[in-house]
Amino acid sequence: MASGLLPVACATAVILSAVRRWLNQHEAQTTASVNQLLAQHQLKQDELTERERAVITQERRLVRMTAFSDLRARSVHTRLDMVMNENQALRKRCEDLETDLAEVSEEYNELVGEVLRQRGSVFTRRTTGTATLIMGCADEQARPHPVPPIPLSRPSTDGEDQSRPTAARPRRAGRLGLAQQRDGTAALEHESM
Repeated sequence: MASGLLPVACATAVILSAVRRWLNQHEAQTTASVNQLLAQHQLKQDELTERERAVITQERRLVRMTAFSDLRARSVHTRLDMVMNENQALRKRCEDLETDLAEVSEEYNELVGEVLRQRGSVFTRRTTGTATLIMGCADEQARPHPVPPIPLSRPSTDGEDQSRPTAARPRRAGRLGLAQQRDGTAALEHESM
C-alpha cells in the first residue's frame, strides 16, 4: 500500500506545486494590475486636482472682472448722468441766450428802423420846383458826398450813453435817386440797378 501511496503523493505534490505556481503568477498579475490601476487612479486624481485649481483660479478671476466691470459700469452711469445734467443746463442757457438775442435784435431793428425813417424824411420833404436829382450820373461833381452815419445812443440804466451801429443788414448794390414831381407835391425815391 505504501508503494501505491507514493505515486499519489508525488502526483499530489506536483499538482500542488503547479497550483501554487499558478496562484503565485495570478497573484503577481493581479497585484501588477492593481498597482497599474492605482497609478492611473493617482494620475487621474492629480489631473482632477489640477483642473479644480484652474477652475477655482478662473472663478476668482471672473469674480474680480465682474466686480471691476460693475465698478466701471457704475462710473460710466454716473458720468453719463453728469454729462446729461450739464447738457440740460447748457440747453437751458442756450434757450435763455436765444431769447435775449431775439429781444436785443428786435430792439436793434427798431432803432435802425427809426434811424432809417429819420434819414428817409430828409428825402421825402415837400419841395417846390421842377428840379430832378438822380444819383449815379456820369458827372462826378454832381454826385453827392456820402452822409456820415448818425451814432445812435440810448441811455443805459447807469446813466451813460451806449452807442450802437447804424445798419442792421448790408444794403443791396442798387443806387438810390431822388426825383421831384412836376406838381411839386412830393419827392419820390428811385432805385436803379
